[in-house]
Amino acid sequence: MSPDPPAHVTTPWLIVVLAVILFSGALFGYDQGVISGALHGIKASLALSRLMIAVVTSWVTLGALFGSLAGGELADRFGRKHAVLFAAVMFTAGSRR
Repeated sequence: MSPDPPAHVTTPWLIVVLAVILFSGALFGYDQGVISGALHGIKASLALSRLMIAVVTSWVTLGALFGSLAGGELADRFGRKHAVLFAAVMFTAGSRR
């Protein structure tokens, strides 16, 4: 009989993957929190009620949902490198005033 493989093996690759997962989650949370800085300007510019401010805030998460679905489809059709490049261009275009 062969011995059972160890139950827990930590490799350098596993540490890199875990670091990427942790930073991805932190960045997503940061992106969710950034909307709070823009809410005052949005409310003043558009004269929105509290309910509409809540709706605008929730659209950030809804946009992330549809963006991830679209990103997966783009990566399947055109490759991940082209999908990331397209996302970077869209991010840059969206951040300009």
